[in-house]
Amino acid sequence: YGYHLPPTPGLVIPPSPDTVEYQQALGGDENGHGGCGLASQQQVRIPGEGMFALYGYLTGSLSQATYAFWESTEAQELIQLWKACMKRAGYLFDSPLDPLRIYSADGPIAPEEIQTRLTDLQCDLEVSFTRSRSAWERAAFNEWMDENALNLQELTDLATEYNMTLLELESESLQP
Repeated sequence: YGYHLPPTPGLVIPPSPDTVEYQQALGGDENGHGGCGLASQQQVRIPGEGMFALYGYLTGSLSQATYAFWESTEAQELIQLWKACMKRAGYLFDSPLDPLRIYSADGPIAPEEIQTRLTDLQCDLEVSFTRSRSAWERAAFNEWMDENALNLQELTDLATEYNMTLLELESESLQP
């Protein structure tokens, strides 16, 4: 598949009804009256605000910890080795991210994309780019886990509490 994601067979996302009646039932009229969408969303989201905030903080923090690889001295050295390998094969990319950015857009997979990807993989293996990156990110992840152990436990507790709230809301909404 080159730089494209493989197809996901059987995945069908049905379109939402886009009738005036549906939109009014969901969002209310033009004055904001009626509609169950906003009230339902608030009823479900508000009890989980702390959990959602902590989750957002933690996922952002984890992304920063692992993405820092690209700014590391090790990455810069590996990028230069990968770039030189690609140049010897006739490709002028500054980073392993460049061909990904160029080819991963929607559209057909062209033969030059496949050839570029094969060369990219060969250079990656030659300079141990992915192997080194994985080791670096694994170490960063383990350090992040240690630093965030209390936050992760708090997130687990908040998620358990939120799940109980949702079960109560579901039980109440299903009452005749």
